Amino acid sequence: MSSIRAALVVALFAATASAGVNRWTIIGPPSSVETMAVDPHDPRVLYAVWNGVVARSDDRGATWTSTPVLDLSWPSAIRVSVSIPSTLYILGNTDVYRSTTAGASWVKRTPPSDVGFPMDLQVDARNANVLVAASWNFCFLGCSGGGVYRSQNGGGSWTRIGFKDKNISSVALDPSSLQILYAIAEEGTLYKTSNGGESWNAISPASGRIYSVAVDPVFPTTIYATAESAGLFRSIDSGASWQLIRPSTGGNVVAAGFGSRVVFTTSGGWALSYDGGSTWHALKSVDESGLPMRNLSQILVSPEACYQVADIGAEDGEILSYELQFPRRRAVR
Repeated sequence: MSSIRAALVVALFAATASAGVNRWTIIGPPSSVETMAVDPHDPRVLYAVWNGVVARSDDRGATWTSTPVLDLSWPSAIRVSVSIPSTLYILGNTDVYRSTTAGASWVKRTPPSDVGFPMDLQVDARNANVLVAASWNFCFLGCSGGGVYRSQNGGGSWTRIGFKDKNISSVALDPSSLQILYAIAEEGTLYKTSNGGESWNAISPASGRIYSVAVDPVFPTTIYATAESAGLFRSIDSGASWQLIRPSTGGNVVAAGFGSRVVFTTSGGWALSYDGGSTWHALKSVDESGLPMRNLSQILVSPEACYQVADIGAEDGEILSYELQFPRRRAVR
């Protein structure tokens, strides 16, 4: 709301992105950040969110401008639209917020009427008004509200498109087709729909819990999934078949970079690939950079840097940057 914007400008000169070469560097803002995002068209532009506040940096974290967001609580995701980067969404505790002004102002939208607890939110790459949300049940004298929901008007109204009253933890979208979606259920099964949610099929690459899924933004038939006690899997046929490309035991996370062939995963250690997972470059761990990490909540990768949101030492929700110096990616399948 413009009447309460009065943006607070916070200058952080101590830790610029250039200081993060070959190590992780804390880049601010000075608050307990819950989630962050990178502009898909301008990797210098970062967004960070915490209770009641959205912060934006136009210089990869050197300086930040903070804007209040009325009633925003427990944000779990901020998404920048690929088709219209001035349109952003935040997933709050039970609400969805939209900005069409690159984060300068925000409007609360309508969550699904029978939603339980929203867990994830994604924006269609071709249409900034099309959203897909994952939700867990709300349980009181019975459980309801879980499933996968879609909005075609920027969060103004919602339709459930799968898994009635089933806990769904995360969703991923095919950037070339609104009909193809992926979802991970609470028990760790990976599902896919090819008809916009009319039917869903389990496509998990291995036994055991699936932790995360990512769709390659350049070649969307290539998807990645991490599996408990197995590692990182890749499919080049939208989940019909899988190949284990980085073995690992324990939990792990994968992220596919904006407009690039970069994949970043904690499977088997911090590593980066410029060729879709065929070869890997080891990155220093956070601890090796002198930052004692307690918890990792998010990783992102842009053409210029890797980012994560993590608890460091006694501080919660720090944003860390790792500048990339490897050769630019090659368009290799």
